[in-house]
Amino acid sequence: MVKVKEDNHEEDSAILLSKIPDKTDKKGVIHIGAHLGEEAELYFKSGFNEIVFVEANPKTFLKLKEKFKNDTRVKCFNAAISEKTEPCKFRVYASRTNNTESSSILPFDQFDKIVSTLKLVEEIDVMSFTLPMFMDENNLNPKNFNLLVSDIQGADYLALLGAKELLTGFDYIITELNYISLYKDSKNDDKIKELLSFLSFEVEEEIVHTLYEGDTVFPAWGEALFIKK
Repeated sequence: MVKVKEDNHEEDSAILLSKIPDKTDKKGVIHIGAHLGEEAELYFKSGFNEIVFVEANPKTFLKLKEKFKNDTRVKCFNAAISEKTEPCKFRVYASRTNNTESSSILPFDQFDKIVSTLKLVEEIDVMSFTLPMFMDENNLNPKNFNLLVSDIQGADYLALLGAKELLTGFDYIITELNYISLYKDSKNDDKIKELLSFLSFEVEEEIVHTLYEGDTVFPAWGEALFIKK
């Protein structure tokens, strides 16, 4: 089912998590693009028992780590996840309200042309890892996790492609989708759906958000829950 609605990330997460069957075995969550871990309580309320938060922005990561320093159920890591293990640039974008949630390893394509308040404020040298390499280096057992969440601003296809060998070990995947080229070199929603369909995942719920130029309103990005068949 596809919903078109106003942008409210916490509400989106609650909707998608509610579509995971209650009777299924729920283990741990790996959340790539954690920001400040706003979804943690939703994951626990949904029945998941462990969270790995991965955040690429070093400054945001320090706040994330501080927030969960006394919660043994949550582990926080500072890394970018992509299709290759290599140094890369993390681009910090901010609006007039200093909101940096649009930050990405990818440069803007159409996003800043449509939303003129978004500006590049900083580029930070970071390491990107494939998800298998990241989990191996941090002694994370894939068998302990069955929900993967990717919210990394246009780079989600790259992260999923680099994790291809691990994806069938998950039961559920929640990922951001792009319907237009908001970031350069990002892949559209069809590419993500094609990849996950090949790996026997199907869309259970899809939420669409719109942008506008003048009087024209159009689908721009969204989030979807995929469940393994």
